[in-house]
Amino acid sequence: MPDHVHALIQVGSVDLIAVVRSVNAYISRSLAAAGLPTGFWQPRSNDKGIREHQVLDHWITYILDNPVRAGLVADWADYPWIGGSLLDDTRPNTGP
Repeated sequence: MPDHVHALIQVGSVDLIAVVRSVNAYISRSLAAAGLPTGFWQPRSNDKGIREHQVLDHWITYILDNPVRAGLVADWADYPWIGGSLLDDTRPNTGP
């Protein structure tokens, strides 16, 4: 999404807040190194603990359909910034 990020992260015993802070810091350092602005993070994030398979399916669908609901693409697979190991087997093979 142009103005926010959705991520589905398996953290195990790692603290989710620590993971989010690490990702934010990494992105901010990378942007600063490229001479781009870094002060755009919201002061909070929304997180959901997922423990049931049916709920996981709901959130995967929600995340994938987000660019469709925003009117950016007609099909989630056409959105160029969706990716991750959960999707590796769902995308058509367009390589050589």
